[in-house]
Amino acid sequence: MLTALDSPQASAHSYEQPVFILTASRSGSTLLRLILDTHPAFSCPPGTGVAAACGQLGRVMGVLDGLFRPGPPGEGSITLTAAASIRGVLSAHFGRYVAMRGKRRWCDKSLDNVLLGDLLAQVWPDAQFICLSRHCMDVIASCIEACPWGLSGFGLDPYVAQHPGNSIAAVGTYWLSTMRSMIAFAEKYPGRCHQVRYEDLVTDPEATVERLFSFLGVAQVPGIAAQCFQAISRRRCSP
Repeated sequence: MLTALDSPQASAHSYEQPVFILTASRSGSTLLRLILDTHPAFSCPPGTGVAAACGQLGRVMGVLDGLFRPGPPGEGSITLTAAASIRGVLSAHFGRYVAMRGKRRWCDKSLDNVLLGDLLAQVWPDAQFICLSRHCMDVIASCIEACPWGLSGFGLDPYVAQHPGNSIAAVGTYWLSTMRSMIAFAEKYPGRCHQVRYEDLVTDPEATVERLFSFLGVAQVPGIAAQCFQAISRRRCSP
């Protein structure tokens, strides 16, 4: 249903349920994104930073609405009118992206989704969330492999500063903090969240994806995970 603050020019595709991936860095979110993007119902671009955009817009509107919140807003820190305004602006742009690709729903895998999950849940009250996890030691190994000359980016910088010279402690602390936030969110919104383990995604992809699509309420696509694995292999082998 369109609200008074939603753009009447926005595509109707904009207003179908978005899907947000909540996860830590180096946990398989790119693979999950490609699987979702391959499905005929979904468009899932690389991380857009939509959660951060919601946070910034929420801060502006919080000041204007007299809330004067000093930090990124979470649940209850913006009004329903502000939430509808943010939803109208961002959904219109995502709707055009989806419509150009002949899809119906959009997904986002930005790494800060897990930090601002409450705000996303408020702005999009019909959104669904995928909580993607990976074993801590594998995340540590992947982060160190991705940053051979020293950890940076991937949301790790505050933890590197907290544990100077100890990459294992930095990534481990980051992983623990992220998992705690994700678990707390899933417990708060149990009906809107679906748990996926990276290990299951790579060892039993078809069954894992089947359960995921069932949760999302979309048709099954047999072999979709294999298609993505083949596409990734071809990309890595190409000159």
